[in-house]
Amino acid sequence: MLSQLSLHDEQTAAKALQNLRPGLDVWLSPSSPTSPSMTSEPSPRSPSLTCPQSHKCSLAFILSDPAPAEEHEEISTEEEDESKPRALKHKRRAPTGSKSKYCIVEGCTSRAKHARRCWRHGGSVKCKVPECINRAKSRGVCWSHGGGTTCTHPDCGTIAVSHGFCWAHGGGKRCQVSGCSRPAYERTQNFCSMHFKQGAESSD
Repeated sequence: MLSQLSLHDEQTAAKALQNLRPGLDVWLSPSSPTSPSMTSEPSPRSPSLTCPQSHKCSLAFILSDPAPAEEHEEISTEEEDESKPRALKHKRRAPTGSKSKYCIVEGCTSRAKHARRCWRHGGSVKCKVPECINRAKSRGVCWSHGGGTTCTHPDCGTIAVSHGFCWAHGGGKRCQVSGCSRPAYERTQNFCSMHFKQGAESSD
């Protein structure tokens, strides 16, 4: 029974193929006006007509596009422009030199205290307490009126001279004569008052 059905199906398919054969020959013929190869007008939905910039979608155009390089150059120039003001600001903030620490009076080696001058050449500020002629140490007042800092030694309320200590506890300069612990000053050439006078008398 199955063999008879399969034979019947094969015969039916063969008859249908014979009926369609003339139409296929005409459609595939080169001289047929309906042949796809003879059509002269492109389809209205052709990509070449609907997309006038279709060449930009090609791989060659994408690889040769100079836009990324130009954008990279613009970014690099912007970074350079931003770095220039920083360099100028850095130059303005740079210190003028070690000479600014000393008095501007020619031949003076003392350190500047105020207005780039030492105390001897007008670089001092008077205490702001009325009728006080002492020089101000800090906060506009002299040592006697609270200027300066207190000695860091325990139970000491004396004003510190240097390194956080007063004269009694090791602050300030000492006389350069060996064995002498008296305070020394720049005006006495780093000698105490006694040894400075002795040196001046011996030179006379």
